[in-house]
Amino acid sequence: SPSPLSAWVSLVRQGAAVAGNARPGTKLEDLGSNYVTNVFDKARDAGFNLVRLFAHGEETSFMLQTAPGAYDESIWRGLDYIIAVAGSRGVRALVVPINNWLSPHVGDGKGTYVEWAGLPESASDEFWTNGRTRQMVRDHFNVMLNRRNVFTGRAWKDEPAIFGFNLFNEPRCPHAQDKEGCPEVVTGWINEMAGHIKSIDTHHLVTVGEEGFFEYDSGLKDADPWGIPENVAPMGRYWSASVGQDFTRQHAGSSIDFAAIHMWPDNWNTTELAFPPVWIDTHIQESRKIGKPLIMEEFGKQSNGAGDKQPYYDAVYGALLNSLANGDNFRGALFWRWAEDGGNDATTVQTGDATWQTVMRYTKEISEKYQGKPVAGCSPVGDATPAVAASSIEGK
Repeated sequence: SPSPLSAWVSLVRQGAAVAGNARPGTKLEDLGSNYVTNVFDKARDAGFNLVRLFAHGEETSFMLQTAPGAYDESIWRGLDYIIAVAGSRGVRALVVPINNWLSPHVGDGKGTYVEWAGLPESASDEFWTNGRTRQMVRDHFNVMLNRRNVFTGRAWKDEPAIFGFNLFNEPRCPHAQDKEGCPEVVTGWINEMAGHIKSIDTHHLVTVGEEGFFEYDSGLKDADPWGIPENVAPMGRYWSASVGQDFTRQHAGSSIDFAAIHMWPDNWNTTELAFPPVWIDTHIQESRKIGKPLIMEEFGKQSNGAGDKQPYYDAVYGALLNSLANGDNFRGALFWRWAEDGGNDATTVQTGDATWQTVMRYTKEISEKYQGKPVAGCSPVGDATPAVAASSIEGK
């Protein structure tokens, strides 16, 4: 079933605060009503069905993995609680275990694994090839997949409230490389880790978690962001073709179940309204070539005044509705991000504001037309989920 969902600021921290001392066998009702239950009640009532859950800490005082193989159990229990509460409300989680944008000293960021391997910060690109970093990631995936939820009693690998897993949020491999970056080693890492997850977990979907940039020699680099953000100005027009991503090849592997992309017009200094259709259509075509469904698992637009977000949301949801109507492979969109009580950045969608009303309008249309209808060629188990529209829980 389709729907939109977003902006759950501080929810992982809230989950740990509520459930950090829960014992195995604790029932959800034992913990009563709280911030977590309230927000998922509202998500259910809004028609949301999928949330992208950043399953890690955000700062040195709140880290899931504090050292290789060492964990803060209270944060695990908070994540268990979020997943169990979400499932009880008909919402499923797309879990993100590793994030490129964490501080080098915060567990489950690329820089932290490099640090734990005894490598200098300047050698961060060795994350993708170093034997120690790769083994630590495999070990972390082992722990996560075999983790037994203290509320449901099920291992995460068997948990129906989990939709699937990203491998890595927005991978990068730009340093000390030529103009092509290093897509080959990132692709090798993706295929290795996706295969590793599949060797343990046969129930859940796996995707990469990247923005979806096209590699320099792909022939598609002109579909990449047109602008040049200040922080990558020396890299020039094709900066995004040189960061190690290679959308088509990195989603083509047999252990990758669906393709996923992000879209950030402001961050990419590409706010022309002509850009979203090019970005979306090119990825629809490429994911169709490799036989994979496509989800826009993260998109956001800053607001500098009334109506700033509207045309970009219309572009994404309009393309989604068109794809669904034609039986094409663009199957869902997750906006960044929803806030109940005010947001902390210009991308936030506040309950009741104009963008929220847009999301609700599209959610209603998608739900009425497509909810519960199986995808052509698939044999659904349980409720069919042909389209999704949702967003992200930020792991703060």
